Amino acid sequence: MGGGDDQYTATAPDQPLLCALYVGDLHPTVTEFDLVTTFSTCQGFASAFLCKNMFTGTTLCYGFINFFSSPQAMMAMKTLNYTKIKGQRIRVLLSNRDPTRREVGNVFVKNLEGSVDSLMLHNIFSTYGSVLSCKVALTYDGTSKGYGYVQFEFPDSADKAIREANGSFILSKQINVKRKILYVWVGSVKSLIIQRDSNGISRGFGFVCFENPVHAKEAMESLNGTRFASKTIYVAIAQKKAERLQLLRTQHEERKNKYKGLNVYIKNINNNVNEDILKDYFSQCGKINSVKIMRDAKGMHRGFGFVCFSTREEADNAIRKFHGVLFYGKPLYVAIAQSKEERATFLQTLRTSLCNPHAPVALMPGWRPPFTFQQPPHYPHVLHQVPSSATARHFVGKGRMNGAPMPILRGL
Repeated sequence: MGGGDDQYTATAPDQPLLCALYVGDLHPTVTEFDLVTTFSTCQGFASAFLCKNMFTGTTLCYGFINFFSSPQAMMAMKTLNYTKIKGQRIRVLLSNRDPTRREVGNVFVKNLEGSVDSLMLHNIFSTYGSVLSCKVALTYDGTSKGYGYVQFEFPDSADKAIREANGSFILSKQINVKRKILYVWVGSVKSLIIQRDSNGISRGFGFVCFENPVHAKEAMESLNGTRFASKTIYVAIAQKKAERLQLLRTQHEERKNKYKGLNVYIKNINNNVNEDILKDYFSQCGKINSVKIMRDAKGMHRGFGFVCFSTREEADNAIRKFHGVLFYGKPLYVAIAQSKEERATFLQTLRTSLCNPHAPVALMPGWRPPFTFQQPPHYPHVLHQVPSSATARHFVGKGRMNGAPMPILRGL
């Protein structure tokens, strides 16, 4: 598929099955269970495998479906290709590990109407020949980026599509169709350099200088985030280090302000709990934008994470409902997420308040004392036991600061 799709480079589950299908363009919330539910209706279904990041455990938005025979796999592909799972169309095609076929018959289509999806693009370009795969590039929330890729079975079909479809209209927009080759179709290149170390080994980045600034902008808009030679590439206007750092700071502040008060910090999470389980549990309080469990460089569970809600009221409800609740045998600590600076300021203010018995206790919005236990609501796999006295003493001890007695806080 266009952009060097993952079915050519990823490793499917090592099982002695006869035929495997690649399924891509999955919504980030799709689970392996969703794949099993969708494809188990097809005859000959054997297993489903959702590919995940080996370090973070997050989905890569593609997977493999195994069947016992090629005809059964072909029938499933014909039946379920471009169907929707969780509101997003999926692509289903025969898994092909041959990297030499990555760019064969592959064309790039840009200036697409926002309402054009992969199925519509497939139907339009199938008039020029047999289409192996078709994809409209989407943002994280499923909005069209205005361009896509079509891979034909034969190069002659791609040539015909370029000759006849380039400059034609799809709905109200005139489309541009060109062969998908990195940078060549964008514009004339003045110079190109790949940075290397002292041993001549590539450092994984480089610079392309176009003769026309318009072509540089088109390259950035069209190629950023696409896959090339098995990797997702990052394309942006070249900047000095100081300019890039300033831009990153600005973007960080914008994201922080956008989600301020919506992001809930959760610690003391059982190592058996993953993102799907945590999302399912906290979704009782409202709509969830994202869930993240933090892991170390080796992919090991660090015991804490974040849940981002759509409104401040939902986040506050989650804190009231789940702080101190036993979940998979461990009492959760739930509070509004804070930056390091906010946390340091808050702890200093709290220490000052505790050392002065006459001073009011200053609390950060959404802060919860770490030793308040509650009986959890009914939920599968939640252990309904009272924490031991040793556990209680442990949490109470962690709640004291500078040896001062911890005041009783109610109604938080």
